[in-house]
Amino acid sequence: MVAQARYNKTLSTTGLVGTSYPTLGTGVTSQQATSQLDTTSLQTLSFIIDPTAVSVGTQTFTYAGTGNIVTTGSNKLVTGQVVTLTTAGTLPTGVGTGTNYYAIAVGTAGTSVEFATSLANALGGTAIALSGLNTNTGTINPTSLSATVQQQVQNGTSSWVNYGTSNTITSGTAVVIENDVVAFAKTRLQVVVAAGQLNLNVSPCGKVNWN
Repeated sequence: MVAQARYNKTLSTTGLVGTSYPTLGTGVTSQQATSQLDTTSLQTLSFIIDPTAVSVGTQTFTYAGTGNIVTTGSNKLVTGQVVTLTTAGTLPTGVGTGTNYYAIAVGTAGTSVEFATSLANALGGTAIALSGLNTNTGTINPTSLSATVQQQVQNGTSSWVNYGTSNTITSGTAVVIENDVVAFAKTRLQVVVAAGQLNLNVSPCGKVNWN
């Protein structure tokens, strides 16, 4: 007779980066949350995912009249985060209202931002060319959180494949993913953040067979 027992904590630390993961920004595909988690001897594996959106809020900026950088009072944006711009005055030439842009966080001071026309350009550091006057000002408006999490599995050297359904992540609402993994060697979570920023806590929990 085979009995089952449930236990918490890390199942196998091969490729596992702990159970608390840092902020994920727009366009980030995190495959490190449970990268190559060994499922040997497991009957069922579940993940409890506790997400919290990172609130950035609107930020006013000024433009110095040269270069591509605008300056904010406190830049909490991450590179790749989707934003729109508004102004009560005049924006620098090169950007406008009603358009999605992708932020590029410049330097470590936390007060400098560039804008890109695509996620690829933002991640590659290709900024929109700005020009104008040192009186140009505006407001950066980050978009709301949009993210999903998908369990993936792998056998041996085969490619990772999606397993089960993709789950929408909502801030403050736990997501529980539980699937039979006895037929697979490894599993991981793929978290895709399409907009906004996100903090995740992920707790793996397995059912094992006792002979």
